[in-house]
Amino acid sequence: MKYIVLVILLACTLAPSAQVEHAPSIEQCRTDARLWDAEWNKYADTSKDDTSQASKETDIGKTTYQERNDRIGELDKCRAVDPTYRTSYRDRSSYLPND
Repeated sequence: MKYIVLVILLACTLAPSAQVEHAPSIEQCRTDARLWDAEWNKYADTSKDDTSQASKETDIGKTTYQERNDRIGELDKCRAVDPTYRTSYRDRSSYLPND
């Protein structure tokens, strides 16, 4: 009996923990979109004069390629949960710099 309990406990601790990923809420999507728009506008304004300055001084300029890809992934999820602004999320994902 002790052997069976030990095997069950061991199996439970070694079993991979699956994370359940939930879809974002419409409110979260719209809030993120407004924030990213503000960041993008600052980046665009700064890069008019000096692209290297925009990369150093703006939040979008400081993000990594992976962080920008993660944002694009979030925008794709938002397109699914917020059909009213589906086109808007697609447009936003296209202007995130991917260099």
